[in-house]
Amino acid sequence: MADREKFKALIHYVCSQSPSLRSLGKVKLNKILWFAERDCYLRGEPISQVPFIKLQHGPVPRSMDSYLRELQSEGNLVVRETEWKGKPKFEFISVKEPSLAGFSVGQISLINKAIQGICRQHTADSISRLSHDEVWDVAEMGEEMPLYAAFGRPGELTEEDVNWASQQVLEIRA
Repeated sequence: MADREKFKALIHYVCSQSPSLRSLGKVKLNKILWFAERDCYLRGEPISQVPFIKLQHGPVPRSMDSYLRELQSEGNLVVRETEWKGKPKFEFISVKEPSLAGFSVGQISLINKAIQGICRQHTADSISRLSHDEVWDVAEMGEEMPLYAAFGRPGELTEEDVNWASQQVLEIRA
């Protein structure tokens, strides 16, 4: 079950940690949330389990605009529409200090890694392309993207992997 309050805290934290107003728009915010949630899920410590849906520019949290409206009405964020290179852009200004209650040290580390990597090394376009991965491929446009599909990344099976799987099968049958 999704933890709405924790997800709002995640959004608030990401907005508060952005290196600058110019480095974080809506596309990058959505991708930071996606990669943080996915990476924590892969390590067995999901953040909120809020569903993401497949859209043209990559994964977007279901009801994202609702989360942003709530954060604004609670006085945590200011969302300002502006323009960047002739295109509309959103800026997110954290008004209050975000709460990290309920987040583990490991989760915060992965969230910070996503913030820094995406804000400093990517454009909105480049991070959108990067988010079009195996998980994005399994969903139809507008459909929920299952986090568990992230476990199905392509790669080579080693002999150790095969032995481990064989042992699991034997234990299940026993």
